[in-house]
Amino acid sequence: MLATVTSILRERGLLAPDEEPGYNVTAVSGDVMNIGAHTRDAFFHVKAKKSGVLPAEYANYCSAWRSFPQHVPEPLGCYAKHGREIIVFRGVRHRPVRVGSIARDQHRVAGKIIGFLKASVQGATVEHPGAAHRAFLRALRERTADPISSGILETWTGAPHLDDLPHISQHGDFVVNNLGLAGSGLVVFDWEDFGRVSFPGLDLCTLLASDTRFTAERLRDLIRGDTRAAPCYSDLLHEACAVLGLTPQLFRQLIPLYLVIFLDLKRDYGAAIRDLLGQTLSELQQLIETH
Repeated sequence: MLATVTSILRERGLLAPDEEPGYNVTAVSGDVMNIGAHTRDAFFHVKAKKSGVLPAEYANYCSAWRSFPQHVPEPLGCYAKHGREIIVFRGVRHRPVRVGSIARDQHRVAGKIIGFLKASVQGATVEHPGAAHRAFLRALRERTADPISSGILETWTGAPHLDDLPHISQHGDFVVNNLGLAGSGLVVFDWEDFGRVSFPGLDLCTLLASDTRFTAERLRDLIRGDTRAAPCYSDLLHEACAVLGLTPQLFRQLIPLYLVIFLDLKRDYGAAIRDLLGQTLSELQQLIETH
């Protein structure tokens, strides 16, 4: 595999003729391998996966790059080799954002997130988004067997609030672990789900939920508007909602629906994250119903 990656980098003119890159390899699963390729002057991120796994991933990255070039690692090419799809990105030197950083507003990350959300609304051009949102929820309801998720979807599919939601393409996995701080500002990774959902506020919800480690009690507090333990959540929520065209009250009401949508997005991923989200959603609904 490394010889194949070296050949691709050489074909792209990313290596000097006599240069051999250094590599570090992380196997994410049996189907996906992440490779860091280091040269004298640059480094590249390479993702090698079994052909057919998330086939639209590269197209989604390219779409994200066109929309957010200041926030997205540049996609440099996609190649089919030996039954694998190999995607090459320009590496971005960055500091990772840690869980809990949003609550503490470490490195003033809240302001950088607002900047990203402002960029995201530039593509909100659908004139009658309510119909599109209802069609999306109906399709989601048809493939959902879980009774808790089904109940939430049934409640929201006919809700008049959907007419008040703009149509904004979401990252789809906007969690703390996919964020980094670079010299250019906030860099966002893992865009394979970009554009699969256009419910505004989903990315904000997954960001806050991940910063709480998907803890049902803290999400219940967010829904209630009780953010005394993390005042930054309240400040970020209010400013972000103003950018997204939502009221804070509507955003809080939508949190269970956002979690259902996020759970559906994870249907092609490992069981661990689906189990975590399912447990969080179940516990959150119990807390809402009993308090």
